Formats: sequence, C-alpha cells, structure tokens
Amino acid sequence: MFFCFDQHNRLRDYKRRLSAVQAENETLRRENEVNKKRTKEWVDALQDKLREFRKEKSSWTNEAVALRGQVKDAQVCICDFELLAR
Repeated sequence: MFFCFDQHNRLRDYKRRLSAVQAENETLRRENEVNKKRTKEWVDALQDKLREFRKEKSSWTNEAVALRGQVKDAQVCICDFELLAR
C-alpha cells in the first residue's frame, strides 16, 4: 500500500514538473517569436538606411563628377582668357 502511495506522489510530482516545464517552454517560444519579429524589423530598418546611404553616395559621386567637369571647363576658360590677354 505504501509503495502505491509513493508512486502516486511521484507521478503527481512528475506531472507538476512537466506542466511547469511546458509553461516555461511556451513562454520561451513566445519570447522567441517576439525577438525574431523585432530582429526582422531592426534588420529591415538598417537595410533601408543602408539603401538611403547608397543612394546619397551615388548622388554625391554624380555631383562630384559634374563639379570636376565644371572645374576643368573653368580652367580651360581661364587659360584661354590668359592667352587672349597677352
């Protein structure tokens, strides 16, 4: 009789532990999903920023090329003007 009672208590204890572990597992699963969502949003935001920075760099590069061309044209005009002034 005592053996059966002891088994019953052990079984009840195992069921209690199992419930606690399952609840913890479910909590961790939910936290993991939330963290995955936050990480995805963070990565998307960083990719958007990177895309904007690349566009900005491209426009700066194009502007630099245009300015270099204007500088060359101005230098040519100055040289021509100096030659005419002599």
